[in-house]
Amino acid sequence: MRAKLKACAAEGTERRCYSPDVQLLIQSLLATLADLDFAHERERDRVSSSTKDPSLQAQALRKLELEHQDRREPYIRDLTLIRPVGCALKTAT
Repeated sequence: MRAKLKACAAEGTERRCYSPDVQLLIQSLLATLADLDFAHERERDRVSSSTKDPSLQAQALRKLELEHQDRREPYIRDLTLIRPVGCALKTAT
């Protein structure tokens, strides 16, 4: 069975099934990441348009990017920890 699942994954034809609770958790994590990304884009645009000095702007954008990555990291970590629950189905090719 494992060999078949690995082969499906290698072909890109594996589809994972998750319990409804896990699906809700995944959706919530992805929604939070989308919100963080949107807020980051708005703040990046604000800094880009309000800071005239190129070196200050670059410094502020670097700091903003690091903060953004720090805020995203726990959600990315949680997503990577979620393991398939239930089944893995081969989809038709």
